[in-house]
Amino acid sequence: MRLLTVPLAAAWILGWASASMAEFKTIEGAAGYREKIALPADAVLDVELRDISRADAPAPLLSAISVKAAGQVPIKFKLGYDDGMIDERFSYAVSAKLRVNNKVVFRSSTTHLVLTRGNPGTVDIIMEKIASSGMESSNPLSLFSASWLDEDIVGGGVLDRARTMIRFEIDGAVAGLGGCNRFTGRAKIEDQQLEVGPLAATRKACTPALMDQETKFFDAMAKVRSFEIDQATRKLVLKDETGAALVRFSAE
Repeated sequence: MRLLTVPLAAAWILGWASASMAEFKTIEGAAGYREKIALPADAVLDVELRDISRADAPAPLLSAISVKAAGQVPIKFKLGYDDGMIDERFSYAVSAKLRVNNKVVFRSSTTHLVLTRGNPGTVDIIMEKIASSGMESSNPLSLFSASWLDEDIVGGGVLDRARTMIRFEIDGAVAGLGGCNRFTGRAKIEDQQLEVGPLAATRKACTPALMDQETKFFDAMAKVRSFEIDQATRKLVLKDETGAALVRFSAE
């Protein structure tokens, strides 16, 4: 991801006389949404840290950053802040909004507390779609916008009667059918990089041919390190660390 702006200097915000007193730390997080909508090329994520301690007054802005959103959601960010501005007696929250063509199309709608009162220095934000945002489901496919049906495993094709499929969720969850047994697990997704597993599967017995294909599928998934989506053909290709194709899927 490419940073468009840097965190606001806390010394500048509050007019502190000595910047040398500042100790800058980082809040790490990710922001996404549940809709099956791909990120447009001009999408920008804005993240803010505010002091929300005073319910009857505006929440002071402590830090802000804008991130050029590339690839798929969730969009990862690192938000710097001056630790000298943080008071353990107060409450602080991170919010996010996603702009397309300078128009806000998604925003966080719940309070995400951080840093004090037992709250962490990391945050995961699920944003809500703004009504009439203009982002339609006709946008290009993303990894999360379809269930993927297996068409080929390591160049050996698949059995016609076998239904091997997988679905990826924004939060990293994966689930599907190996051809005989259902499976669940987690995936690590960053831009076009992808690692899947380990996967947990049921233990139903099927025909030897189907079990053999399922074993090959699980073995291939364990070697996946990246992915590529062909928008024209609606195909998803999972690749190993050398870039060689392991599994090819079509969008359902």
